[in-house]
Amino acid sequence: MIGCESPMNGPQRYASVTRVALTALLTAIPFSRAVCQTQFYNLDSNRPLRVEDAVPTERRSLDIQFAPLRLDELTEGRRRWRMEPKLSYGIAALTEVEVRLPVLVLQPGGGGPTTLGLTTIGIGGMHAFNTETSHVPALALSGEVLPPIGLLAPPRTSYAIKGLLTKTAVLGRLSVNAAYGTYSVIPAAPVSATCRLLPPGAPGCNGQPSIPDVPCTRVAAAGVAMEEISDARIVSVPFAPRPATACLTTTTAAAPAPRTIGTRWFAGAAIDHTFALSSTLVGADLFAERFIGLTPLVDWTAEVGLRHQWSPFLVLDAGVARHFAGFLLSTSITLGATYAVPVDWGRS
Repeated sequence: MIGCESPMNGPQRYASVTRVALTALLTAIPFSRAVCQTQFYNLDSNRPLRVEDAVPTERRSLDIQFAPLRLDELTEGRRRWRMEPKLSYGIAALTEVEVRLPVLVLQPGGGGPTTLGLTTIGIGGMHAFNTETSHVPALALSGEVLPPIGLLAPPRTSYAIKGLLTKTAVLGRLSVNAAYGTYSVIPAAPVSATCRLLPPGAPGCNGQPSIPDVPCTRVAAAGVAMEEISDARIVSVPFAPRPATACLTTTTAAAPAPRTIGTRWFAGAAIDHTFALSSTLVGADLFAERFIGLTPLVDWTAEVGLRHQWSPFLVLDAGVARHFAGFLLSTSITLGATYAVPVDWGRS
């Protein structure tokens, strides 16, 4: 056997050792960390787009949304701040449950008092019927119940049921949402009769200037402006239309009381594109919403936003939205962060 070399001598031996070392290193890396690197790819509602994808929270994963903040700039210098911490957990394969706590801050224009309070507690879930393939889109169904809990809670429980579809193409993903549910309204307090003799915006008379162009006997003495339309609840604030100078002493009829409950629908579509090497997703959506019996208009909103994977478990998001058609126009920005960790409640 003299003169015969072992096959493991020289460079081959070092190559074999290198392969063994790499295999051991890859085996030692926890699989959950690799999964968390794709969290930026999962579009959740309002993080940052209202339209979401048909992908639930991964099984045994807990997503913690740290009080995402949304600021709406309304007309007449009014502002609406919304903080909405949420927990979602992958309770089973393709199934998640979630709880959210929306807190609202209303800042009326003209130096009026600021309103702060919990609007409700959202309890919901989502189930995906399948995973997406090259020919079949992902399909899912979600639902949420909003009980009357909180200082700014509506008078009745409302709900929403949503269907979701997501399909990936060469240039990005397309997601489509359609929902139907109910809404509940906090009715406005009656406006003082003295507001009819004061200019709009006077103390105690939250006003949207409205110069009448109809006969005095047809000018309503009171009305309602919806300050908050969010999910299934609305806060309404009274205002007094501005009377014509020659009609200050004319008796006018009061406006009919607004509805406090009704049905609503929502439909929208979103497109997004991912930059995998930088763990970043950019997207845009367009959606329409209608509160039947409350306003005669369909509300249209367009949004753009991005999600970025800051660390294996932390995802940051930011977006800009414009409510460009409908009852109450506004511009808003949103910022948020989601911390995702693997959790198995059934194991010690």
